[in-house]
Amino acid sequence: MLTANVANIHAPASERVDLRLLAPFVTIVIGHNETEHLLFSDGRRFLRIDVIEGTLIGCPSSLSYLLRGLTQLQGPIASLNRLARLVSFGGFHAEKPSPSKRHHRWVLELRVADALAGGADQQEIARALFGPRIADRRWRLDSPSYRRQVQRLVSEARSMLRAPLAMWRRA
Repeated sequence: MLTANVANIHAPASERVDLRLLAPFVTIVIGHNETEHLLFSDGRRFLRIDVIEGTLIGCPSSLSYLLRGLTQLQGPIASLNRLARLVSFGGFHAEKPSPSKRHHRWVLELRVADALAGGADQQEIARALFGPRIADRRWRLDSPSYRRQVQRLVSEARSMLRAPLAMWRRA
C-alpha cells in the first residue's frame, strides 16, 4: 500500500496518474476525512493507494508519496514500481516470478528421474549433480551429506514417476 498526497495537477501527462485511463482496474472508496482509497486490480495483481490530501477523481495529478522508516521500505518501493508500470503500460504486466526453493527442488527431482530412467546409480547421480564435491573413493563414507541428499532425491523422483501429476498438488 502507498500513502500519497496530490502534488501537482499541472504536471506533464507522463507524470500524472489519470484514473480515466486506468478505469478498468480501479475501485474507489471515500473514507472518513475524505481520504480516497484506490484499489487497482486485474483480478490477480493489485495495488492500493490511499490519497490523504487532494483528489484524483476527475483530476489527473502527480502524487507525492509518504514513506516512513528504513526497515519497511521494500513494500512501498515495489508498489511504486508496480504503479509506474501500470501508468506507463495502461495495465498490469506479469512480473517475473522469483524461483522458489521448491522450484529448484523440482528441477533436481526431474533430473534425478531422468537419470534413473537412463539406468544411473546413486553415485553417478551424485557426481552429475555435485561434481568434484563427491569423493572419488568411499563416497558413502567421505560424502555422507551428499549421499543422503541423493537418497532423498531418488525417493522423491521415484514417487514422482509413480504419480507424475502429484508434484503439482505440492505447489
